[in-house]
This record gives sequence, structure tokens and C-alpha cells, in this order.
Amino acid sequence: MPLAEVTTGTKIFYESSGQGDPLLLIPGTGGSLSVWQAQIPEWSSDLQCIAVDIRGGGRSEKPDAPYSVRLLAEDMIGILDVLGLEKAHIAGLSLGSAIAQEIGINFPNRTITLSLHNTWARTDRWLRIRFEVSKFLLQNAPWELSEGYRQLTLFSPDKVNKVSSSSGRNEPESSEVKAKIRLYDADIKHDTLDRLHMIKAPTLVTTGEEDNCLPPRYAMEVHKHIPNSIFHFFSGSGSSHMVCGERPQEFNEVQKSFLRSVVDISSS
Repeated sequence: MPLAEVTTGTKIFYESSGQGDPLLLIPGTGGSLSVWQAQIPEWSSDLQCIAVDIRGGGRSEKPDAPYSVRLLAEDMIGILDVLGLEKAHIAGLSLGSAIAQEIGINFPNRTITLSLHNTWARTDRWLRIRFEVSKFLLQNAPWELSEGYRQLTLFSPDKVNKVSSSSGRNEPESSEVKAKIRLYDADIKHDTLDRLHMIKAPTLVTTGEEDNCLPPRYAMEVHKHIPNSIFHFFSGSGSSHMVCGERPQEFNEVQKSFLRSVVDISSS
């Protein structure tokens, strides 16, 4: 379970499993690689899955300084450098997808494919308000209220009604709260809309009908601006921001089907 110091000077936690083409898995604002727990066991049968905790999240360092999506992307390139990988497939969820966009734009020679799950290109007023509400609740509200709002944005109504008020999560320490606020600030500043046409790697864009965090219109806009990108829309119960966890079998097959259309991996 390595903690690697990358070229940006930050120590990033990552786990690598499987063999084959490298697939870098980047989580969202929560920052933890655990978001991919329903994917790695299957994907690692054909791919080298490299899952990371982004700076400010999980077991990675949480520097007391501003974060940007570009900086987070440079951290990810640093992980490829540590592993001696010239290039990789890049898959990101939510903030991870924004990081993946910056990699595809700024480091095209390090990118085999991009997979942008539950994504967006520019933070408009609607989305800024949502992020600011999350920040406010995290800093000022009782933990159960902040956690409840998080569940409303991430999960489907069916899932929210089944989980407990805390969903087994402990109240974060002050350092974790400060780091997550910096990640929300990176979310707010994210803007690649006028640069998406620069992405040349084969790209998959997905979204879900029940995504209350980043409604489908945002991913549709990303798809529209990336030449020749492939779009997949999940519909029905469980098609939430966390469709990867609520409908993992379908999500996993969509991802692998896309990769199979580009490179020679197993059809298992």
C-alpha cells in the first residue's frame, strides 16, 4: 500500500493490482479510492488498475494550501512517473473526471483513453450554489445533516431510503474538513469548456438519470464538446452519481466495452 512522493512534492497514496494495460482510477471530491471497490476486482483481471487517493482525500497528504484541478492532474502524472508508465487509460468520477480532462488536454502523450463518469466542464451558478451549500453544511451543520445532504446528492432515492443517517461514516476530523473544503474550491474553479476540443484521445462520457450531484445536462455538454466522444446514459433506479456502486455490473461492462473498442483486452 504505497505512499509515493510525486513531482509536485505531495505524497499520494495508491494501490496497484492486476496486469495488462494500465488504468488510472481517479475518485471524486471524497478523494478516496474506495469508490472503485466494485470495479477493481473485475477490471484487474485484464488491466493493471492503479487506484489513487487524491491530495486532500483518503490516505494521501492534505497540504494546507489551495488546490486546483490542474494541480491534481499533475499529481496523477506524478504517479505514472513513479510507476515508470509512459501512458495509461485514465478514468475519473466526478472531480476525478475533471482531473482526467486536464490530463487529456495538457498531457495528451500520457493518455491512451479517457473515461469521464458523471462529469462537467464548467461550474455555472447552479453548480456553484450546490458546492457552496456542501461547504457550508460541512463546516457549520450537525454531522448527520451534512452527511444526509451528501447522500441526497450522491445516491438514488431508493438508496437514500435504505441507508442509515451516517451510512457508517465517522464524523471527519478538522484537518479532513479543511482538505475537503479545498477540494470543493477546486470543483468551483473547474473550467475546461473552451479547451475540451483539444482532447484527442478516444473518450467515453457517462451520466445517469438520477444524478442529483451533476445532472445529466453537464455530461451532455462535455460530450458535445469532445470530438468523436462516446456517450452512455444510465436510466432508471440506481442511475445516480454513484451508479458505479449502485449498478456495478452494468457500469463495469460499459467501461470494459469502451476499452475493448479501442485496445485488445479480454472480453471476460
